[in-house]
Amino acid sequence: MEAIRYDVHGDYDVLKCVDIERPVFEGTSDFVLVKLMASGVNPIDRGGGGRVCVRFD
Repeated sequence: MEAIRYDVHGDYDVLKCVDIERPVFEGTSDFVLVKLMASGVNPIDRGGGGRVCVRFD
């Protein structure tokens, strides 16, 4: 499973596309796994204006 991960606070260049193991929720039904088809970020979410362009191949 692929995930977008960031380890430090910063601009879009700190985002990393990494492979992770699929989470397993054993012994509880308090969690759900959501498949995300699309996402968006508003300019105000990243601290102001400017352009954000992130390409996922």
